[in-house]
Amino acid sequence: MVLPERHALADQEAVSLRDLAVEPMVLFDVSPSRDHWVEMVSDIGLEPLVAYRTRSFETTRCLVGQGLGYAVLVQRPRNPRTYAGSRVVTRPIREPVRPRVMIAAYPTGMRLPDKVRAFLDYCRVEVPRRIAAGAVAD
Repeated sequence: MVLPERHALADQEAVSLRDLAVEPMVLFDVSPSRDHWVEMVSDIGLEPLVAYRTRSFETTRCLVGQGLGYAVLVQRPRNPRTYAGSRVVTRPIREPVRPRVMIAAYPTGMRLPDKVRAFLDYCRVEVPRRIAAGAVAD
């Protein structure tokens, strides 16, 4: 969840989508992000107020930073400052979120680049740990 820095809920540890249902939303309108969001809100029976749609991750953050709405994004950049100079905060979503299925496929015997192997090793360890800890919604 991405909120403007001065949003009334920005100081909460986790934010409920129900608390934001009547506020404008900035939808990052690119698959699979959009599909994940549609599944998430329908699972909890919400129809958020989509005020803006964008196909740019950074434009989404800029609109949120300007106070034009909130956004649900999968990525969490370390830098809270947007390209427009405003600041955003990220918070976990309070409602349980259905875990996403990830598949890595490559030909048998293929030598994977070191970065790809490191990412897959990380996923094998970190994803089950986070699921067990109940931290899949952030």
